[in-house]
Amino acid sequence: MKYQTVLHLHTMVGTVVLASFWITALSRKGGHLHRLTGKVYLIGIALILVSVIPMIIIAVQGNHYSSALGLGFLSVMTFTAGWIARKSIALKNNLRRYTGSGFKALAIILTTFGFVVLVLNILHGTILYAFFACTGLTLAGSMWHILFAKDVKPNWYLHQHLNGVALLFAATHASFLRFGLTKLIPLIPDSEEFNTVSQMSVILLALFLRLTLARNYIKKLGPKSEKSSRSRAYPIITKS
Repeated sequence: MKYQTVLHLHTMVGTVVLASFWITALSRKGGHLHRLTGKVYLIGIALILVSVIPMIIIAVQGNHYSSALGLGFLSVMTFTAGWIARKSIALKNNLRRYTGSGFKALAIILTTFGFVVLVLNILHGTILYAFFACTGLTLAGSMWHILFAKDVKPNWYLHQHLNGVALLFAATHASFLRFGLTKLIPLIPDSEEFNTVSQMSVILLALFLRLTLARNYIKKLGPKSEKSSRSRAYPIITKS
């Protein structure tokens, strides 16, 4: 299979992913539409990650090892974000199960992979992928925090869910800017400079939204979440 064919399929699925992200984001939280389109979005992300596998193989066959490494890291980071976004809600009453072996394995892989990508790209002077590595390490840091924190808030799952969603926001829109926007609007240059500035800007926007809008969202749902969590989640997270 040719690279351009895989890239075309990648872009088609990405369009569905982008649309389902915004339908999910704008629908009533916890409602039927929110849950339904959220599942569609995660299925789309899974298909995107599958389509990256032949792209990595093609890159390796063409001796483009740095591209293969970067795609591999972005796939691990995106998968981890999707896992966190889904599992934090599904296991909101059981922190111990949430932070089990799967969570720990992803934290170790993301941290190790992130440091490798960061060091290699600093040595080679590649700003964008070094920035991607810092983004993945930030997510990994939030995972290690909840693993070792002595006191965990009753609404911990909202914080974890939004950590995953924020990174998924960045991944979805950065991918759109890289592969979709330049094809929809040919006047926009498909250049390294544009890709670096646009994708770094999207990541910074995701961080800003996580620290501002998400705070209001957690505050709004906090009292109701705290009431249900004290009786069921606290016995799980209390340490002797």
